[in-house]
Amino acid sequence: ILYYLGFRRVFILGADFKMQEGQDNYAFKQDRTTFSVNSNNNTYKALDSRFNALKPIFDSLNYKIFNCNKDSGLKSFPFVNYETAIKQASANFNKKIDTLGWYDRKEKEKEIQKNNMKTEDLIKNIDFGEEVE
Repeated sequence: ILYYLGFRRVFILGADFKMQEGQDNYAFKQDRTTFSVNSNNNTYKALDSRFNALKPIFDSLNYKIFNCNKDSGLKSFPFVNYETAIKQASANFNKKIDTLGWYDRKEKEKEIQKNNMKTEDLIKNIDFGEEVE
């Protein structure tokens, strides 16, 4: 879905892809049986294998995926630390977009009147930055 939406660089956050019995494997308390832990770990391994099989296709499309968890069991994608991911993901944003009033029709009408602009002109002046590769 992200590819079809135009994203060409994806940073995965929080994908541990491994469980340990008797450990806090979630961000919340959850008791997992030995069977559940083994089942989840088998699923993670199968998914990692499938991602490895898809990697040549992703590469041919210049679709880059990075994992921001160096201790993750997901090894199909190269590790990039969180700070680098944020820097790369925001590199092409030229300026902040002011969303104040976007859903407030009266505020938008005031802005249009204040600036003596047509709605089409307001839309043209929004800078969404360049496409990230």
